[in-house]
Amino acid sequence: MPAGMSLLLLVAGLLLAVGLPVLCRLFWVRVDYVLTNHRIYWRGGLLRDRCASRELADLVDFSVDRHGPQLATVSLRFGYERRLLRLFCLEHPETLTILFKPQPGHGKERG
Repeated sequence: MPAGMSLLLLVAGLLLAVGLPVLCRLFWVRVDYVLTNHRIYWRGGLLRDRCASRELADLVDFSVDRHGPQLATVSLRFGYERRLLRLFCLEHPETLTILFKPQPGHGKERG
């Protein structure tokens, strides 16, 4: 393998190993969620702030990916949207998911 290719792989590895966790941390600090009994609001973004909200009545499906006994990521799907709203690393996610009333047969828990 040429020396230039080795150096490129080393730099790419360092960027992924160090840069990705830093990038995720910067994003995580700028994310806020607010849940009412009718709507969910969220705000976040790295370069620009994005704000949005959805009616809980439009919730079609959700899943809970457990990371531990009291920690999980909750994924929400609203209406016919392809993209999921992911609420990462929530403590005590059951306090959130108890308000979700998706269509019968939906709502999965993994892990």
